[in-house]
Order: sequence, then structure tokens, then C-alpha cells
Amino acid sequence: MSQTTVDMTEIAGIVKDVWADDIKTVGAGRTPIMSRLPLSRGLASLGGVYHQPVMLAYEGSFTTAPGGTAVGTATNPYNRPIAGSVPDAEMTPYQFGARSRIDYEAIARTANALLGTSDFNLDSTENNTKKAVKAASATTMESLGLGTAKKVEILALHGQRTLGIIESIETSSRSGNYNGVAGNYRQVSITPSSWSRGLWSRQQRSAFDVVTLSGATPTKTSSAANTLLGNNETGLILTAVSPSTQRTGVNAQAYTDNRVLEFWHTATTNGIDALAVDSGLVFEGCVVGSTWQEMPGLTIFGRNTGTLFAINAETFDLWRGNIFDAAGNINLASLIDYCAALPDFDCMSELVTAIVPSRYYMKVASDEAALRRYSGDYFAQNLARSVQAREGEQQRGQAMNGFGGRLMFGMDGDNTLELLSHPYQKQGEILVYVPSETKRVGAQDISTASKGGSRMVLESADAPSSEIRVFGSFVNYVECPRHCISITGITY
Repeated sequence: MSQTTVDMTEIAGIVKDVWADDIKTVGAGRTPIMSRLPLSRGLASLGGVYHQPVMLAYEGSFTTAPGGTAVGTATNPYNRPIAGSVPDAEMTPYQFGARSRIDYEAIARTANALLGTSDFNLDSTENNTKKAVKAASATTMESLGLGTAKKVEILALHGQRTLGIIESIETSSRSGNYNGVAGNYRQVSITPSSWSRGLWSRQQRSAFDVVTLSGATPTKTSSAANTLLGNNETGLILTAVSPSTQRTGVNAQAYTDNRVLEFWHTATTNGIDALAVDSGLVFEGCVVGSTWQEMPGLTIFGRNTGTLFAINAETFDLWRGNIFDAAGNINLASLIDYCAALPDFDCMSELVTAIVPSRYYMKVASDEAALRRYSGDYFAQNLARSVQAREGEQQRGQAMNGFGGRLMFGMDGDNTLELLSHPYQKQGEILVYVPSETKRVGAQDISTASKGGSRMVLESADAPSSEIRVFGSFVNYVECPRHCISITGITY
């Protein structure tokens, strides 16, 4: 404050604040996998188990004979018929639910109705008379929808696998309050190969469970109740992504790489101390005991070696994925080489998509730009046939250095390889699949929970608040896992 000069302190009462007209939602709509898998009308009536017959073995009888020789006689009979096999893939939809509760006062004080100017001596302009930038109910509904869409997109890629493997851990937990409740904090680093910065972005305040893995079988180890969450929920709350304060025991390089997470739990034993090296993290409730409660992601099909949807890969080779681990520092030529076997399994004239981490995409894009460029005409002609194979895919030419995180390259079998940079792909992994052979079936897409056609808004019995819920029931599946490739162990 100045005695002689009028500064901002003296005129603070007459300065007008101006707020933006809406909330900036950074990174909304990053769901390229689910966006390509609409719940088609013909498959949306599923109330029970969905049955998909899959031709995995042709009719086997075959007879040859030289010209002029009678076939089908006693001396030159037809070979006996050998039946083909069309086993039944059985899929039961998984459920997806989310809920949010809004206080009555927050709803009332942020409603978008205009305040009456007769009650307040204000100008009648909209900026002056709006109660808030955006209604609390609309903001909450948008946040709930985007948060649910992100989690479903992550499961579409990584379902029935961990979200990250713990590399190192803070030596001991630290006591501290969170939202006014006493508990314990602890930091962990995630292994470079299982880390995805985009996957963990804006996940603060969400809850996660800790599991150990025996092969693909999980065992939940965070079994103590987190009393802040209630309902005997056991999740560890994510409080920070890439925290700046380094803790003893956590790999120092992980702070440089920004792959450190901090969690909080009210309990120590089987709570915050469930965090352990080589354990994995999953969304809360996605593992019960040793059973996955979430749908299998595309990577599961690429890594399948056993029974999936009631079909055994030991019996039918086409139901087995293609697994390449410890890939190392692979370039574009190596990736195309991994995909070279697809025509051997009758994958022809298809658009083949490789879901790659953004770091790998930038590496390949940089290498390709330094080598050569293609005209838009060449690109469009090269893709015309394979793009038609994708139902609903708009035909359009794109520059070779890509728009929207996409690069295209020709391959054997008249296939075209698409590199799709995905924000939720793990840094050390690539998943190759054929979009035209990937489907989604179920009873309901993700939407606001409704009953009898009317949106349900639930009123809390013990608090002045309303609750909104979203719900979905579906499962993704791949018609031929042999056309999927899982590559891990990528280094840079």
C-alpha cells in the first residue's frame, strides 16, 4: 500500500474480473481405439452371451488323380471327408460404471440462470449476471464422462494387464493427512518399459489396487480398507504424478524421466505397504482375489496362448497371438519385418494398425522424414484398396509425415501398416491389430444411467446432494488373434 500513489491495492474494489466463458478441458477425446469400435445397432441387443462362430480349420478332404483316370472307383476312391471346424467364441459383456455426487448448494450457486437485475444494482450484460462460468452439474457430468471414457480406452488396450510395474519404492512410508484424514504417503517409480505418461495424466485422486502376477494371473495384495473411501474399499489414492521432491529409495533417474507416482492410504499393513518392487497397479476393483473383473484389452489377444472366449489356442493355431519380447531398439524396418508373417495367416489387403507410444512414433517420424517423402497422390493410390477394408473409414490422402498421429507404409500381402501414436501406450510396447477384424458387442454403450428411457438422478438419503451415474455393458473382441502382434521390451 502506498501513502502517496494510488496503486492496485487502493482500487481493488472497482476493478472488474472477467472469466472465460467455459472450462478448458485439456486432451479431451483421446480415445482412438474406442472411436473405431462403435457399438453397432445389430450387436447392441445383446442381453446374454454373444456367440461368434469362427472358421479356424477348413474342410480337409482332398483327392488328386492324373487325367484320364476315373476318380471315385474302387481302385481310385475319393479320400474320406475330413470336417473343418467352426468353434463358437462365447463372449459375456463386462460392466462399466461410474458415479458422481453434487452438493445442492453447489448446484444452486452455479446454475446458468441469470440473476434478476432488479434485485441487484448490476448491468444487465451476460458476463455480469451469470452465476458462474459453468454449472456445477454440467461440469461434473462432463468430467465424469471424460474420466470414464479415458479409463475404458485404457482397458481397451491394457485390459486384464497391469497399468504399470513398480521399479523402485520409497524406503518407508510417511505419515500425513489427505483431505483432513490421517494416513500414509509413499512414492514409487514405474519401470521404463511399462510407463505411459498419458495413461497417468489427470488420474490424481483416483484409486488403484496393487497386485502380484504369476504369469497372467493376478493376486490382489492391497487388502486393507482405506477408510477415506468407505464401503471397505481398499484402493490407494494417487496424490501426485511426477512429484518434484525426491525420496530415498526411489530410482533417481525416474525423477528425470518423470515416471514417479505418489500414493496415500489410511492403513500401512496391506495398505500403503502393499506397494512393492515388481508388483503391478490396476484400477481399484478390477481384480477380486485372483480374478480379473475387467474386459480383456487388445494386447491380450496379441499375447494369447491359451483359452480365450472358450476357444483354446493349443487346438487352433489361428487363435494364438504373435509374441515378440525383448525387442530392443527397433526401427521401422524391424517393425515391418515383425508384421511380415501376417500374410502367411491369410491377412491380406488390410489396413494393419500398430499402436505405438508417442516416443517411438516421433523416432520413426524423424527417421522417415530424413530419408524420403511421398506425394499425397502416391499415398492415396497406395492405400485405396486397403482403406476400403475398414468399414466406415473415410478415404482421404494424408501426408507421409502424418496428420493426427498417423504414418502409413506399404507391406507384403497388399497390406498397409498404419502407425498410430497413442497417449496411453506403454513406452516399451507396440500392439499390432487389424481394425476391420475388431468388434464391440454388448447391451449398452457408455451413457448416463437411465431407467425406462428417462435419465436417472438419484437423491442422497443422508446428505443434501444429487448423484449422477454412467453405465455401459459391452466387450471388445478380435476375430483372429493370429493377426495381432504384441511387441515388448522396446528400448531407445
